[in-house]
Amino acid sequence: MKLSGNRTVRRFGIAALALTLVTGVAIAGYQIVLNTAIDLSVAPTTGSDGDNAFKGKLIYLQYETAPSSGTYQDVLISVYADSPNPSNMVWDYDGKMRPARDIFVTRSLDNGATWSQPENITNFTNVFSATADPDGVGPLGQTTYWGDCDKPTLMGTTQTGKNALIFFGAKYDQSSSGNQKKVAYAEFGGVEVPYECAYVAWTKDAGATWSLQQLSDGTRDVKQTNAHQTGAGFAMVWQEDPHGLQPGQAEGPGDGGSGAKTSQGTDIWYTAATRTAMNGTGFTGFPAGVRVTDNFTSRDQDNLEYGPERASRANVAIIGQSAVIAYEETKALEQFDTGKYIRYHVITPFSQVTTSETGFESHAYGLTSDVTKGQGWIISDPAENARRVRIVNQGTPGPNTGLLFAFVYRQGLYDQGGPADVMVRCGRKDSLDGNSTGLRPEDLHPGINFSSTATYPLPTGLATGSDRELAAGNAKPQNMSSSQGLAADSDDDNIENALAHRGEIDGDEFIVGYSWTRDGTLARYTDLENFNFYIRRSNDGGQTWTQPRNMTNLTDTKISVREPRIVKTPKNINPATPQDTDVIFIAWGTELNQYEHLKERTINESIYITRTTDNGLSWEPTQLLADAVGDEEDQESQLRPEPEGKVVHAVWMNMDSGTGATNVMYSKGTEAFFQDSKGGGDDDSNCSTGSGNGVSLMMLAGLLALAAVGIRSFRVARRQG
Repeated sequence: MKLSGNRTVRRFGIAALALTLVTGVAIAGYQIVLNTAIDLSVAPTTGSDGDNAFKGKLIYLQYETAPSSGTYQDVLISVYADSPNPSNMVWDYDGKMRPARDIFVTRSLDNGATWSQPENITNFTNVFSATADPDGVGPLGQTTYWGDCDKPTLMGTTQTGKNALIFFGAKYDQSSSGNQKKVAYAEFGGVEVPYECAYVAWTKDAGATWSLQQLSDGTRDVKQTNAHQTGAGFAMVWQEDPHGLQPGQAEGPGDGGSGAKTSQGTDIWYTAATRTAMNGTGFTGFPAGVRVTDNFTSRDQDNLEYGPERASRANVAIIGQSAVIAYEETKALEQFDTGKYIRYHVITPFSQVTTSETGFESHAYGLTSDVTKGQGWIISDPAENARRVRIVNQGTPGPNTGLLFAFVYRQGLYDQGGPADVMVRCGRKDSLDGNSTGLRPEDLHPGINFSSTATYPLPTGLATGSDRELAAGNAKPQNMSSSQGLAADSDDDNIENALAHRGEIDGDEFIVGYSWTRDGTLARYTDLENFNFYIRRSNDGGQTWTQPRNMTNLTDTKISVREPRIVKTPKNINPATPQDTDVIFIAWGTELNQYEHLKERTINESIYITRTTDNGLSWEPTQLLADAVGDEEDQESQLRPEPEGKVVHAVWMNMDSGTGATNVMYSKGTEAFFQDSKGGGDDDSNCSTGSGNGVSLMMLAGLLALAAVGIRSFRVARRQG
C-alpha cells in the first residue's frame, strides 16, 4: 500500500481526552473501566486459526435456568467468519484471491471471563458445489470454488431465552439442487463467481448446539441478510438478484460490492418463526422464503427473472403483533430519474406466511397479509434519491406520545455517493383513534399521502394516480442533519453531507445520531475537512429536538469518524438486575482521512466509547476501547450492555496491517467509582468499585496510561503492499 507520503498524525482529540481523564480523577463519579482485551478468534476445535477473522458479532442472553427456579444464567455468544483451511482459495468479483471462510461460534458462561474454543458450524471450506473462472481470459480456467461464507448476522437478546440465530449467505449449495448459477464480470476480464445461497443456523440451548438450514439454492444471488427478534420470535429479510451480485462504483462509503446496486427484477424475501415453534419437538426449520416485493414480472432472453424495478438493502422489525419491512427500490424511470424510493410494508409476521406463488410472474409477492400486494408505501420524496433506511422501534407505544417506531434514512438530490441529509418519520399510535396501530401510513409523522384502506396495487411510474404521484404529496420529513434546521430541504445546503445514521427509542425518548461534515467534497477528496458524529435527543416522541451535539470533536481533519454505534440497555429477565433505561452507550471508530485519488483502501485507527446514565443529558469522559498501536487497525465495534448499564461487553475487529492477520477482540467494561480528591482531602488513589469495598490503583494507572497515549504523536510510515 502506498500513502501520499510520510505524515505525522497527531491525535489532538485523544490528547484533549487524555487531559480530561487525568483531571477527571479529581471529580467524584462512576465510570466504565475496561479490562484487557482478549482474542476470541483463536484456533478452533477443528482446523487451524486462519488469522482471517471477518465481521465479528456479539449477543447477550439472559434466562431462568428452570421455571420458577429463581436462578438465572447470562450467556455471551460471539460469531464470526474465518479461514480454517487457508490453502483453499476463492475470489471476489474483481478476481482478488483470498482464503474461503466458515462460520465460527464461541460463547462464555461466566460473563466474559472465559470463552469456549471456537466451533466451526458450517464446514463449507473443504467442499464445493461449483467451479468458476478466477481470471477470465487468463490461463486458470474452471477452478474449484470452495464453499465460502459471507458475513454473519447474529440475533438474540435477553427476551429470546435460550434462542438465537445466525443468518448468512454462502457460495455453496448444500442441497445439490443443480440450480446454482454463476455470474461473469466483463468489466473484470470475465471473472466468474458462483451465486450465494441463504443459510440460517439456530440454537435452542443458548449456543451449546446449532442446527443449520439452507433457505435458497442459488437460483438467484443472495445478499444483505438482515434479521430481527423479539420474545415472540425471529424474522429474516434478504435480497435475491437473478443476474448475480452487481459491482457498484464505490461512490459511497462502501466497497462497491455490498448489494446496493442490483439487477432489474431483484426482490426482497422473507421468512419468520415463533419461539414457541422453534422450541417445539417437531420444529424442522423456518418456512421457505417468500417474496415481499413484486418486481419479478417476466423473463429475459436468458430465461432469468426480470422486471422494471430493483429492490435492495431491506430491514425488518417485529413490532407488537406486526412486522415492518423497509428497503430502497429503483424508480423504473432510468431515462428520467436514476434515484431510489424508500418503501415499506406492514405484515402479520408469523401466521400468514405463504409459499404459494401461483401465477407469480404477474403477481409475485407471497405475503398474504400485505395490503399493498407487494408494492409497498413510498415514504421518501419521489423527486429525490433516498437510501439506507433503518427501522428504530420498541414493542409498546410511548406512554405520553404513542411513539412506536421511526424510519431513519438518507435523502438528497444526488446519487452514487452524493451529499444527503438524514431524515426521520415517526410512527405514533393514536389512543383516540380505534383504527390506529402506530404503523399505518396514517400514523406517520410527518405524514405520507397514502391510505391503508386503498385498493392496491396502484399504478406506477408517471401514470396518473400512480404511487409516485401520491408520494409527491408526502409531507417533508424531519431533517435531522441540515445546518438549516429540521424543516430544511435537502438542497438548502448542498455542500454539507451526513451519513452513518443510528437511533434508539425508549418510551417517549428518541435519540438519533449521524456523522456529518460541513463540506462533503473536501472531506471525501482531501484531508482538509472531516466527519464528526453528532446526536440529537427528543423527549416528546420526536416532536421537538435538541440541537445537534458533537460527540467526537475531531478537530484534526486528517482523522474522520467511522462506524458509530448507539446502544441502549436490554430488558431484564433477572429481577436482581433491573433495566436502567437512562443508560446509553456510544462508540465510534476512526480512520485516516485520505485524498480520494491516492486511496487504495480504508486505513482504520482506534475505537472510542462513552456512556450516559441520565438519558443523554451528560456523558462520561470518552475513553479508548481499542487503541491502534504500530501496524494495528481497529474497527467495527459491537456493544452489548447488561440491563443495569453497569457492565458492557464489546467485540471489534483488529488487523495487523503488516502481516494481514485479523482477529475478533473482546473486552468487558465494569462501572467503578472515582473519588473526588478536592473535597474533604481524600487521596487521589481512592478509586473503588461501585460496591465501595475495594481500592484500585490499577484503574488510576489505566487512566494515566491513556493520557500518555493521548499526548504522544505517531508516524504513519509509507508502506508497500
